[in-house]
Order: sequence, then C-alpha cells, then structure tokens
Amino acid sequence: MTSWWAWTPSDWTCSACGRPKSEIARLNQKGQLMCRLVEHHDHMRNLLLERFRQISSSKDRVVADEIAEHFAKRSAQMVAAYDNAIICNDCNNADAVAKGLASAHADFSFSPAEMRRFIVAEPAQPHQIDGEVAAAIWKEQEETFRLRLRIVDRIADIAATNTHWFQPVGRSSSPHAIKDRVDAHAAAAQAFGALPLLCGEPRSNKASEPSAWRYKRYPAPKSSPTKGDIEHVARVTHRGFWERLAEDWCCPGCGRTKERIVRPSGQNAWAFPLASKYLRTDASGMTGVNQMICGDCGWTVERLRTEAAALSGIEETRHFALIELSDVSRIIIPRPHCRHNFDNAKANAVVAGLTDRLRKLEVQTPLFDGSLVRQHDGLERAK
Repeated sequence: MTSWWAWTPSDWTCSACGRPKSEIARLNQKGQLMCRLVEHHDHMRNLLLERFRQISSSKDRVVADEIAEHFAKRSAQMVAAYDNAIICNDCNNADAVAKGLASAHADFSFSPAEMRRFIVAEPAQPHQIDGEVAAAIWKEQEETFRLRLRIVDRIADIAATNTHWFQPVGRSSSPHAIKDRVDAHAAAAQAFGALPLLCGEPRSNKASEPSAWRYKRYPAPKSSPTKGDIEHVARVTHRGFWERLAEDWCCPGCGRTKERIVRPSGQNAWAFPLASKYLRTDASGMTGVNQMICGDCGWTVERLRTEAAALSGIEETRHFALIELSDVSRIIIPRPHCRHNFDNAKANAVVAGLTDRLRKLEVQTPLFDGSLVRQHDGLERAK
C-alpha cells in the first residue's frame, strides 16, 4: 500500500481510468495484494531543472546561485501541461507504454485527461492501451510540446546566466510564512478562535443613514466592453455563469441582456455579476421562488431588505421572503455596462411599503425562525 492509498478516501476514483479503489486493488504475480496510487507529474518540470544544471555547469565560471535555481523552480510550473495528480499505478505505467507506442518524445507525458482517451480499463487488471489514439494525441500535442522545449531552454539559460528578475523576500515579510507560523502556533495552543480576536472588531462599512446606499450616483463607464471583451468574459473568466443562462436571457429585474450586464470590475477587467435570490410570490411572505437576476438587482434586494429592517426595528433575517421583484424594478434606473442608479421618489414609497409589510409579517409569524434564512442564503452562496 502506498501512502497516497492510505491518505485518500475509500470512494476515491482515478481521474485517468475512472476506476474506484475497489477495482484498482489487485493481486500481483506473487499473490500479494497491491493497493498503489502514485503522484503523476509532467516531466517538463524535471527537464527545466536538468537543463539549468547542464547550462550552468558547462560555463567557464558558474555565475548562477541559489536564487537563480529558485527562479528556475518557480518557472517550472509555467511549462508544465498539467498539475501534479494522484492516479493509480496502472495508469502511471500506461503513460510510459503509450509514449513508446506513439513514438513520443522521451520528455513528453500524457495528462490524466489524455490517458482516459486511450486506456481500456478493467477491474483488478492492468490496462490495455489503444496505441492509435495515443499516437493521435501525441500528434495533436507535438507542435506545442516543441514550443515548450524552446521555452524550457530559454528559461534555463536565463537562470544559468543569472540574468533573471526574481527578487526573494525574507520569511519575516512573506505573507504565506507569516500565516503558516501563526496558524501553527494557534493549532499548538488549541486556540483556533483566537486569531480573529487579536484583530479586534472589524470596521463597519454600513452607512450612518439606512437610505444612503440609494442616493449615491454611479457614473457611466468611460468605455464599453468590446466584442472581444464580452467573448473573453463568456469563455474564460465567467464561463460557468454565462453558460447557465440561455443566449437570449434577460435579467427579469432590469431587463438587460447578458451582454449589457457586463461591467467594469476593477483591475482593468470586466465582470458578469449574477445573483440567485429568494423573492416573495404571495402576500403571506412565507413562500417565494429562487430567481436568477443580475448582481446589481441582487445587491438592490439586499439593500432594500436591510433598510426596511432598520426602519422597522426588526431583525432583517427574521423573514424569508420580503422583497418582490417588482419592488426592485420600480426603483432602479438600469444602464448598460454599469451599476444601477435609483429613483429615490419611488424608492421612498417602496421602502415605506416594505416596512409596513415587514411589521405585518412580524405580527403574523412571530415564531418564524431566522435560521432558515441563514441556511438558505448559505446554500445559495454554495451554489
């Protein structure tokens, strides 16, 4: 049994062949039970360090130092085609066999996703390999692999000639080292809740006036996202959210299309804010429905609830469904690629109605448990 077998749960499955542990364990030729999981890695990381050593040691005078070696190690992640992964020993062996069948470069290695394409797996048996599929994968990757080899040589040369740009900081200034040290002290003292207390009470960002949030005016962005910016949001930074919604989807609160919801997020980037909110559907306030709306409408829901709770003197988490979608639609002034502004004349009336609604709900349902709200909100955040 390898340590990785001992450290993984019993329902673990191999990302390369898809087998669970119960189908990976098998007897070897000596009748011994083998329970072997191993760490599979891209050989290019080792190659970069080896090329660094070769270039450095071949010079008349070695000019590289420990910092140069650290630069090479840090850069190794960039040339790797995949992260280290725990796979079964049969898959690790299949990688080597498949490289031979495909006549691949000695320093090439297949990723777990690529191995899954050519491995023919059976329970408690070594893998069979589809050599033609392995050869096709190598052909797909060969040009990119040759580029990675050139990058390896260039980085190794930069490190070996000590012309790199990496400047280390001491451990006393390293965020990770400081955090690891204090976590270790807290764990040793079994004082797991002490660290937040050392920082004192967090500063509140709440405005002094409950209605202050809707009086702020958000300027229109200086520029609109290009077609390429929107496509990058849809395919890269917010792909999961974008693909959950139909192409012709519009926010039911503000009516904006997906493209018009995209707005600046800071750091010269674009965001696609979305929110799932439980909105009131009947006069009792006890039932509602989850609705996907844009993040700006979702933020408006939260601010309306907070303001109404502050004015009524009732804890805002006491009631599950207080806000209706029409409450949001009445007060917002939606614009493309920007946060909402608000019509405060209409907002005053909406908030007054919400305050009255909240007081009536408090009288009607005094035992309504606010933990349900917290539980629901937690589930929504988890989603």
